[in-house]
Amino acid sequence: MDAAATYMTKCGRKLDSEDMLGSRGDVVADTVTLARQVIRLGATINWTLRNPMAHLRGKAEAQRSQMTEGASQ
Repeated sequence: MDAAATYMTKCGRKLDSEDMLGSRGDVVADTVTLARQVIRLGATINWTLRNPMAHLRGKAEAQRSQMTEGASQ
């Protein structure tokens, strides 16, 4: 996650420069979006590993709500 955050910081500086216009800038912006997703997923993995019982409870509740939604249709 730290690598993704560092990458986003460096890309932010690059996007501010004049040579990142057009398709090069679009590609860098897309990679920043991917880095944000990596950070979010890393945080979710971290939370899941630190709180396994809460994760399992949430998973069971989601499965129950899917079953009740499926039965009502």
